Amino acid sequence: MVRRLTPRHLLSLLPLAAGLGLEGRVWALALAGRGWEAAGLQGLAAALQALALAVALHPRLRPGMAPGLLVPWLLAWAVPVLGGLGCWVVLGLLPYRAPPRLDRVVEPVEPPPLPLGAAGRAAAGPAGLSVGTALGILERAPAPEVRIRAVLATRHMEERDAVSVLRVALRDPADEVRLLAYALLERREKRLSAAIRRLAAGLEGLPPARRAAAHQRLAELHWEMAYLGLATGEVLRHYLEEARRHARLALAEAPPGAGAGRAEEGLNRAELHFLLARVALRLEEPEEAHRALVAAAAAGLPRNRLLPYLAEVAFQSRRYGLIPGILAGLDREVYRPELLVALEAQWLPGGSPPAPAAGEGAR
Repeated sequence: MVRRLTPRHLLSLLPLAAGLGLEGRVWALALAGRGWEAAGLQGLAAALQALALAVALHPRLRPGMAPGLLVPWLLAWAVPVLGGLGCWVVLGLLPYRAPPRLDRVVEPVEPPPLPLGAAGRAAAGPAGLSVGTALGILERAPAPEVRIRAVLATRHMEERDAVSVLRVALRDPADEVRLLAYALLERREKRLSAAIRRLAAGLEGLPPARRAAAHQRLAELHWEMAYLGLATGEVLRHYLEEARRHARLALAEAPPGAGAGRAEEGLNRAELHFLLARVALRLEEPEEAHRALVAAAAAGLPRNRLLPYLAEVAFQSRRYGLIPGILAGLDREVYRPELLVALEAQWLPGGSPPAPAAGEGAR
């Protein structure tokens, strides 16, 4: 539907008619071989047609329109008659639809304060700040003393969560925050390193039965160093390899029949095989991890502890079709419901497991 003509439309007809009239002269010059004069006169005609469009535009479209008139000018210059006339008809005569007005006024609000007061601590629990709260404070709190309090709150967190928060604090712009985070990380690392050195120093003097248990403890300490995130890069690989070496030595030096459970000598074959499986998964060796999990099951490790790692083995092996069957056996009374819901939505029937890439089918 064409908009009703207004006085501004009638006024815009004057420069439009002048521009179209000049284009007749342009054709005459072009046929006479006077190309440069024709091009210049066509530019003037295009400018008049762009001016006609500016007059015909709705008043709400005029603010800041000067740069935008370059487009209709180019169209009018490149396409005689149809370019300028078409822009005038489309943009000048078609009805203008004003943007909808909001029914309510948007009022700015201040962001809520960071949860460092009594209410925030109560929401995080009696031990202090939660991991997410501490990370949010480290990323957004402007005052260094507030971020220091978030770093100190890691003393009440689980070890692995605390290390993840402290590693974020190491990138803080304030020196005091970085130094505090480094000191807390170093304290944890020194504690584990001292225990490793102490056990390793007295290893040779132990009788075979106790030496196997000491190797298991050394394997656990090396794994803890990797699991907590205290080691990265090549150092991480070193701790993983050492954990595997000590676990294998513990199994090799254990007396026959020892370690069916947590016996007096402290050996537990099921836990050793389970640790070997976790190390292999961390090193992305799914076949080795599968063998260790089978051995752990034979040694009596509960099925519920094995299933998530068997699913990880299948995932790393790109045997995606096995994962739904493995996860279906998880005990809903053992694992958190929200975790199981997320897993079921992804892998169990009705979900959408990722398809393997070409040439990477089940092996």
